[in-house]
Amino acid sequence: MPASQPTQRADQRRNPDRESFWRTTISDRMQSGLSIRAFCEREGLSEPTYHYWGQKKVSGTFLLTALSRRQRKGTGNPKI
Repeated sequence: MPASQPTQRADQRRNPDRESFWRTTISDRMQSGLSIRAFCEREGLSEPTYHYWGQKKVSGTFLLTALSRRQRKGTGNPKI
């Protein structure tokens, strides 16, 4: 009998819309100059969720690290 491949749980599947939202949100926060706490309060976001997505590996790179690097280089609107 062939070994079955592991399946991803529904909550572990990649969601491109959610990734896009957080990419934009993190970029907006960085451009705003606000602290994470102040930005999340202003936008009605969960601070722990912001940190989760900032550390999440998306498309082979850590989202927050990639955005930070692009911001430091002054490339304007960061895209991943």
